[in-house]
Order: sequence, then C-alpha cells, then structure tokens
Amino acid sequence: MRLSVPFFFLLWVQALTLKNLNYSVPEEQGPGTVIGNIANDAGYGTMERGKKSNFRVLENSAPHLVDVDPESGLIFTKQRIDRETLCRRNPKCQLSMEVFANDKEICMIKIDIQDINDNSPSFPSDHVNIDISENAAAGTRFPLTIAHDSDSGENGIKTYQVTRDDYNTFSLDLKVRGDGTIYPELVVQRPLDREDQSHHTLLLTAIDGGEYPRSGSMQINIRVTDSNDNSPVFEKSSYVIEILENSPAGKILIDLNATDQDEGSNGQVVYSFTGYASERIQDCFPLTQILA
Repeated sequence: MRLSVPFFFLLWVQALTLKNLNYSVPEEQGPGTVIGNIANDAGYGTMERGKKSNFRVLENSAPHLVDVDPESGLIFTKQRIDRETLCRRNPKCQLSMEVFANDKEICMIKIDIQDINDNSPSFPSDHVNIDISENAAAGTRFPLTIAHDSDSGENGIKTYQVTRDDYNTFSLDLKVRGDGTIYPELVVQRPLDREDQSHHTLLLTAIDGGEYPRSGSMQINIRVTDSNDNSPVFEKSSYVIEILENSPAGKILIDLNATDQDEGSNGQVVYSFTGYASERIQDCFPLTQILA
C-alpha cells in the first residue's frame, strides 16, 4: 500500500536514522523464500520490554514479488522470480524497498536478483543453407547466424564450435563486436571442387559460460555451386573413319559423344569443326547436333 505524501514526510521527520541494507537472491526461488531479516541486520534483535517490533513498507518496486513480514521483519518472496522476464538482458537486476522500522528508522533496501544458468543458447532455425562457389579462394569468409541466450553475464554465450567435415575444408573464426557479442564466421580452408564433393554438412554449436555449460546447435548445409572449370572430353583422343566413295548422302559415319563434368549451362556441349578442317570438308561432312 502506498502511503500519502504528507504521512510519508511525517515518518521521515520522525525517523532518527537512515539505514541501507543490501540483499541478493537467486532467481527461480519459490514463494516463501526468505531473502533477509531486517530485525537482525538492522540491529533490532532485542526490543524494549513490552514492545513488539513492527515493520511497515513505505515503497516497494515489486509488491507482487517480495514483501516484509510486519512483525518479524523477514523479507520473503511472494512468487517465483524469473530474472529474464523481470529485467530482460539487463546485466543489473535489482528490486528496491523502503521500510519504516519500529517507528523510528527508515531502512533503504536493495535486492539483487542473481542470474542462474536456466536457459540454453538457441538459433533462429535448426538449419541454414549456404551456397559457395567452387572457385572461392582459401580464406574466403561467410558470416553465420548468431545464437540467442536469455541468460546474461557469465551465463551468456561464451564461444562457438563447428564440427569439421572429413576433408577439413572449413574452419570457424570468432569475432567480438563492441557490445561484447560474439559472432562466428565460416572460413574456407582449401580450394573446393564441386565435381569431387558437391555438398558439405557441418554442425555449429553455441556454448554458454555457466558452471555446467548449456549448448544449442544448428546444422549448416553447404552446396558447392559450379564454375566452368572443366572442358568437354571425348571418349577417345582421335578417331579414324573409312568411307566408300559411293556412300549415299545422309549416311551416318560416326556417333561422337563428349562429356563435361560441369553442371547446368556449363555442362552443355555444342559440336563444331575447328578452322583446321577445310570448308569443303565441312560442306561434305556436316555435323548434326542432338541435344538430350
């Protein structure tokens, strides 16, 4: 209950001394948890004969969370306190109270809500897809999605790790922003070859700094995209054809097939005679393109 301003001023005038009391309590404690004892900590262990202690709350920043027993002076929780809900990610989470003790002293009380490692790091998604060209040079970097941890301070995210593939193609480098946020970058360690391995699967793990660390993971699916780094290849390096001089026009002389390991438009093969063949030969033996 909030007292009127005149009455509050009267209490301040009557008060002989002002005492500061500091307490702390871990978050997630159940209702009825004792935080401190004003009577003992402020030196009210013994009272004059025939008098009872009394403690009146003048101000309370969170009356739904904490209160003071008016006779014993015990400060106690009224319900479970979730630090993340109360203070978000603020590194300092504190409740305040002003208590009028035994009609003669004002006790200024601060209660620090201590963070416990009750949350695990989590990523926005359980996987991410990345396309990397096979001509990406060693040392090329790709920023990765950061994880979120509702805990703060030492219980927040402290590092990231990535599982290496069998080829040790990628590594992880960590950067720190001005606000202390750690963010990971994927680094290409060696040249890529799509024709050798077109996909890589890694696991990125975020680890917090709790006494018993918690972690969260996200799968990284890497697709190595094609670059035109292969030439068409025939089944043989040379062919010899014999033809009768009276062979009819339109007779198929040879079925040639060249293959290209590249994909898409980079793997499509078009056939033509080079300048080494005379125009007469090209007129006599035209090429027929058959595209699959």
